[in-house]
Amino acid sequence: SSGNLGLGESSSIDARLHVNSGTDNTTLFLESTDGDVNLGMADNAGSCRLLQAGGNLRFRTGGNANAFGTGDSERMVLDSSGNIGLGGITSPTWASDGGIHLGDDYGIGFGDGGSGRPDFQLITAGDGRLDLRCGFGSDDADIAIESTGQLKIGGTADLGSQLLQIHG
Repeated sequence: SSGNLGLGESSSIDARLHVNSGTDNTTLFLESTDGDVNLGMADNAGSCRLLQAGGNLRFRTGGNANAFGTGDSERMVLDSSGNIGLGGITSPTWASDGGIHLGDDYGIGFGDGGSGRPDFQLITAGDGRLDLRCGFGSDDADIAIESTGQLKIGGTADLGSQLLQIHG
């Protein structure tokens, strides 16, 4: 009558599908006999999916509306070693016990600096630089560490062979 389905539960809950496993903790098991298993979600504005491939959990977003697995892009990977890859890093690898691997021009923000941007940002700049940006989501580096080991405070001009630059 309502179009809802309840497995192990009445269909009176306000959901199209409700599964109650009781005391069994495995409520849903998805299996594929090929290389991966997908769980997709879509509405009239876009789609996303979770993909299990080779023991790695992959998150894909930005897909086409009302479609499954079309037009989406991989945004995050959690590999079987516990490493996390973000921003196009599809095979995060660490020499130690694991961590988060960010792609170029991706960062971590702290605080609510206004306009939806953080007060402080730690960014992996695309030109091989690590930036610390301070104050209302600034796009300028207050402190930068170049891949050459040069430390720049208050500016990002070319230092030549100098290792430290401070601008007041």
